[in-house]
Amino acid sequence: MSKPNSGAQEPDGRVGWRLGWLLALIAILTLVVGAIFFLLFAALVSGPKWEILRDPRLVQLSSAELYDVTRSTLAATGLVGAGVAGGLAFRRQRTKELEHVLAVAQHRLGSDENERSKASALRQRFADAVDHLGRPEAAVRIAGVYALGQTADDWLVAGSQPGAQSCVDVLCAYLRMPEHSLSDGSVDPADVEVREAVALTLARRLSAKAKHSWSPLHYDLNGAVFTSGRFLFEESKFTGSFTMTGARVQGSAQLIFRKCRFEGGTHFGELTVGKSGFVWFENVEFVGRGGFRQLRVDGGSFGIVNSHFAPGSAARFTRMRLKSGVARFTGTRFESRVTDFTHLQLDGGWLTFREATVLAGTLNLDDAERLADREVANFERFHCTPQVTVRGNQTLLKERAPVPNRLSFEPRWIWRPM
Repeated sequence: MSKPNSGAQEPDGRVGWRLGWLLALIAILTLVVGAIFFLLFAALVSGPKWEILRDPRLVQLSSAELYDVTRSTLAATGLVGAGVAGGLAFRRQRTKELEHVLAVAQHRLGSDENERSKASALRQRFADAVDHLGRPEAAVRIAGVYALGQTADDWLVAGSQPGAQSCVDVLCAYLRMPEHSLSDGSVDPADVEVREAVALTLARRLSAKAKHSWSPLHYDLNGAVFTSGRFLFEESKFTGSFTMTGARVQGSAQLIFRKCRFEGGTHFGELTVGKSGFVWFENVEFVGRGGFRQLRVDGGSFGIVNSHFAPGSAARFTRMRLKSGVARFTGTRFESRVTDFTHLQLDGGWLTFREATVLAGTLNLDDAERLADREVANFERFHCTPQVTVRGNQTLLKERAPVPNRLSFEPRWIWRPM
């Protein structure tokens, strides 16, 4: 038992031995330097008797001179010692700084290598997930959808928004692709489940409760066709752009936005709601630019109800066309700079602005058709504040009179013909 103890004490013993020798060496050097200074000062005090440097026994000093020489020697020796100590301290500090710089560089190199390793692993996971989406088995494709979602989360954790955006781009591309069909031409129910899984993955990450938010990312569903499935976005927040230009919703497909907020560019231009299709915005806040230019409702249901177009947003429905079906703006508040229904075309169906309100800006109804026709339009309790400027044509004004209960324009509105 004694050997291990003695062995453990050996390093401390060696350190103490080295420290003792170092202190002895310093003491000897101090004495030598002091002696040299003493002889030099003694020679200066004694006058030009430099022989004392060769024979110190020739030194003959009075008490006062001896006191002065001794004091000067101690002061000079102290200055030399301080200088040496300062030099050693500077060297020690410089060494520590260099060691710190080296340690930081090594840590940075290690971190860079670690980051490169993580990025490589994420890229491989991304490639594997994309490969799964191309498989014929629906279960494998669904696994690929969830794998892409997790990979995007990990990209965000790693601080790479472009990596996460790549995952979102692939998911959106899958929704833009034609739906898989069975041999009889009907939509494959298994593929509908995959597409619903994509929408669910997006909606979960866009929620305020999401651990890793996808709100700043961009969503491109231009030209997508939805004929089956239910795609629900609830309490989602879009700070990046969301575009569905030229998209089509028909059949049994339902696209629902409930309690959402659009802050980035929102573009639903040329959106078509076909037969039995359902597109619904409920309690939605529109803040960013964009609009619904050339919206087509042809046998389906479209609604923006109890929603709000905030100042700075775009409530543009230029050349909207309702052929059949229903378009609802019930209870919606328009506060954008322009609420534009220019060239609105009502061929049939039912358009309702029941309890809707225009709070600010300009309401543009120029060349809008059949708004006073009770068979196709309902403006019950529709309201505009006095600050709103209404633009319309002479024909529309004449058509308002026969149906004041259906189209309740307030006389205090300001009308400015084109």
